[in-house]
Amino acid sequence: MLTESMLKCFMAVAETLNFTKAAEGLYLTQQAVSRNVSALEKELDMKLLVRDTHSVRLTPCGEIYYQNVRRLMTEYIQIIGELRSQFNESKTLLNVGIVDSPDFYRFQGAFHDYQKLQPDGFALKMQVAPPDILQEQLQNGELDAIVTMDCFITESAGLDHLSLKQTIMKLCVSPNNRLYKKGADWRHYENEPLILQTEAGKNIYDTDNFMHAMVKNLGMNPSAIILMGDHKKMEKLVEEGRGVMFCLEVNPLFKEEGIELLEILDPPVNYILAWKKETEAETLSKIKKMFQYLSLWRPTNLTEE
Repeated sequence: MLTESMLKCFMAVAETLNFTKAAEGLYLTQQAVSRNVSALEKELDMKLLVRDTHSVRLTPCGEIYYQNVRRLMTEYIQIIGELRSQFNESKTLLNVGIVDSPDFYRFQGAFHDYQKLQPDGFALKMQVAPPDILQEQLQNGELDAIVTMDCFITESAGLDHLSLKQTIMKLCVSPNNRLYKKGADWRHYENEPLILQTEAGKNIYDTDNFMHAMVKNLGMNPSAIILMGDHKKMEKLVEEGRGVMFCLEVNPLFKEEGIELLEILDPPVNYILAWKKETEAETLSKIKKMFQYLSLWRPTNLTEE
């Protein structure tokens, strides 16, 4: 029988492509994560991951399964929030938007558990969208709060915020790159084509606008931005020296010795929970309670079985 532990372990491995990092994030042993993923593959009668000595990657079937489970988890959170608000008068609703970013999975599990446990006595309705759309909906009163990156929040936005998590960014470079220079930092490659991951099925124009805005806010100036959804093709382009790849410390796609990871120190990305300055006291109290949960969240209901 398919269990929540199987799904959480698979999603963590699919996001990190690393059993050790997935286990650390779930507070489990690597063996427990491996057992859960193997049990899921057996339950589904599908090969979801390819494991070898140096790397872990999704199979074509695993990629499709991951994208669909990710989408269904988001829809589940939204549906449960609406039902609890509609049929339980003691529960009030908090509308929250979350930026659709490469690091989204770090919060998806937290929102999933928050909705299930209801630790603060109110229901949660969540939607995922690019940062400009979220800010517009927040200003229009359609959302009570948003989770986004600090690089998209300016002083003129009229928002208050609290920092949730910091992400260290890295640039993946191959010695085969024509500009490769041992000891160089990421600025040495800023005029190279930049290869970025996009999600299958996404509106390419929304994704393109978001990625360009993020790269601009980070101070990078690539000759071109290439959006791809296939990890192996992205890795091949980088290995051949035909571009560089932006990735996050929590989700490094490249573990081979042929790829060098250059840390992008300024600025790091801070994920923040933001709301309008004129937010009423009762709603602000709920937002801050949710912040406490998100900032201290640890995975729940996972066993070593």
